[in-house]
Amino acid sequence: MPSAWREGARQLGRGAIRILSRPSPAVWLGVFVLLYFVISFELSFARFASFRVQTWDIGIFQQALWDFSHGGGFFDAADWEFQGAPSFLGIHPALLMYPLGYLYGVAPYVQTLFALQSAVVAAAAIPLFLLTAHLSGSRWKGLMAGGLFLLWAPTLAATLFDFHLEAFLPVEIFSLVWLWATRRYFWAILPAILACLTLEIGPPLLAAAGLFFLLEWYANPREAPPSAAGTSVVPTAPALRRLARWIRQPPALFGLLCILAGTTAYLLLRYLEGNVFGGGAALAAGSEALPFLIDPFQPGFKGLGIDLTLIATNFYSALIYWVVFYALLAFIPLRAVRTLVLALPWFAFTLVAQHANYLVIGNQYGFVVAVGAFVGFAYGICSIEFASLPEALRSWWSSSRVRASGVADPEATPGTPGLAARPGGYARARPSSMWSLVLLGVIVLNVAFSPINPLLDNSSLGPGYRVNYAVSPDYGPIQQVVALIPSGASVLATSDLFPYAANNPHAYTTPEGSNQGTPQLPFDGANPPTYVLASRAWYGYLPSWLDPMLWSTKDYGIRAVIEQGPHGWIFLFEHDCSVCASTPLTYRPITYDGGTYTAANGMLAGPAGFYGPDRTIVDNGTVGTAWSGPDVTLPPGSYYLNATVRVWLLDHGATEVNGTVMQLYVSVLGIPKLCSGVVTVSNFTQGYADAWTDTFGFCPIEPRSLTDLTPDLQLVGSLTSTDVGVELVNFSVDPASSAP
Repeated sequence: MPSAWREGARQLGRGAIRILSRPSPAVWLGVFVLLYFVISFELSFARFASFRVQTWDIGIFQQALWDFSHGGGFFDAADWEFQGAPSFLGIHPALLMYPLGYLYGVAPYVQTLFALQSAVVAAAAIPLFLLTAHLSGSRWKGLMAGGLFLLWAPTLAATLFDFHLEAFLPVEIFSLVWLWATRRYFWAILPAILACLTLEIGPPLLAAAGLFFLLEWYANPREAPPSAAGTSVVPTAPALRRLARWIRQPPALFGLLCILAGTTAYLLLRYLEGNVFGGGAALAAGSEALPFLIDPFQPGFKGLGIDLTLIATNFYSALIYWVVFYALLAFIPLRAVRTLVLALPWFAFTLVAQHANYLVIGNQYGFVVAVGAFVGFAYGICSIEFASLPEALRSWWSSSRVRASGVADPEATPGTPGLAARPGGYARARPSSMWSLVLLGVIVLNVAFSPINPLLDNSSLGPGYRVNYAVSPDYGPIQQVVALIPSGASVLATSDLFPYAANNPHAYTTPEGSNQGTPQLPFDGANPPTYVLASRAWYGYLPSWLDPMLWSTKDYGIRAVIEQGPHGWIFLFEHDCSVCASTPLTYRPITYDGGTYTAANGMLAGPAGFYGPDRTIVDNGTVGTAWSGPDVTLPPGSYYLNATVRVWLLDHGATEVNGTVMQLYVSVLGIPKLCSGVVTVSNFTQGYADAWTDTFGFCPIEPRSLTDLTPDLQLVGSLTSTDVGVELVNFSVDPASSAP
């Protein structure tokens, strides 16, 4: 028995060696699929773990799937706050969310979503490979199509942008077209159904595929099987007779079925969206969150920003958008004109889209474009013959040398591979050689435009181009901070931190920009959230009524803080916190021994100030911020805060000044807080030589008691009088224990 096992192992090893020594296209495709899965998954997770994600869109999917897996109805706070939809399905009637919800319930981790997305995108190369190999009779051309899909810059960019259901569309439509082309109509029903369940764009794509099937079958009647009467359908048959025979053939009938099913499914999904899943309010408002075209069940056919007057506005942007996508495929899909009908639904939408994010290559909509583009590539590549790359380069070099010399190459004969005679004795590369070089250029172009190109990081090409190659050092701490929030506790998180707390049906988010409007929140001053998770960068999007409460120790305390990491300050505030009076949980040591600050040491001139002599900051009567600084972080304790300010009367008409001439206040995270004071004068008539200098202990209580961490404390001085000049001599912040 052991010898039999050893012999079997030897044979298996020899077989593996033979395969690896002369790998077939299928083996190479398997390698590419595996590499794509690993690379895209690792980059997706690194992007998440480096704070490159926000509520839109990964946080939405996390919360909706978590809610369903715990007995809810796909609630997500973002769509409820900004669109009034009680369910994700009220914005996107994606029935595929049901099986995804069960999967997420088993493994409720963001890695689950990234792994699934990378897998389905990588798997799409397989039916594309099979389709191209079937059409062209060449498995190597199938490898070109499948490999280029995985290398295509928009594919990786779309994969890296969070998680989206559009990622399922390529594998579904590629499988549908391949099964139709190989006459497996029964099995083709499965991807057709899945496309309808995936997203509301799926049914229009299915209908477009059905139209393509009709056109393709009608244009190739010689491929038709014998008719019921036993006679073949031939091109010379009269038009009506030919049409009647053509329409009864299974390929045409299946195309008609796809058109009917796609149209019916689209209408049904729109009905469910507005009348069953609670999206009626968003639909009636023509919500910009709605993803595709019109809603026939609303007055005026309202839907996502459908305004035909936008065609003139969007035309050139949409044209550039489509040219870029097809240029990255060397325009090969245009060689199969009939496949363009697969692009019609999304092409129509790009003409009337209200927002520019629909017209960039670095988002999830690249998957929608890929459907038509790569089916076109599979059909278009059939008529192209490729020379080997060494032969193509040799032909190009010979052709270039002949053109440069103007003398015919004596070695160039009509039989020379890759060369063809041309009038005048010149030689040129044969089309096969030219297309080989074009394919090489396309590969280089896609690598250059790929999100893995560090030169394109954080570019205007879209969110898929915000990439990190390693996990942030703050990822571990943010997980520990979020773990302090009890399950089911109410929390308001800034958009950049919401994904890390999204597995909670009581988590709510802030806007990502002022153009989103004011969210409806279940909180107010009388009923604030139990926890607030905020970063300094996004702190300004918190509700204005919440800000003073966060820094009032009778309302909130700082439960935990991540100080000045790669993502900047991160805070977890807790309402009525009984444990926050002691030092909050921090992830980097914070110490402070006091200091005196000047223009040479922490204080900065503001828009109205300038640097004067003797390490001072001067404002000669310009109203506005004269200075600010020093951005120190104070651990809990008591402090003396003092400013030494010099004031003089300006010689431009006023002979006497009375009242407030300057406001002084302390800010935290750039927002006025803690304490404030004013510089006032009475019967002030001194000139510059007799300028008045004084030290202002401007806080109401000295020492100032800080029971919580105080990050980025600043003194801000703002001149309110144009009749005086001021000079900041210094600002001091000292612990009470060390102050005189």
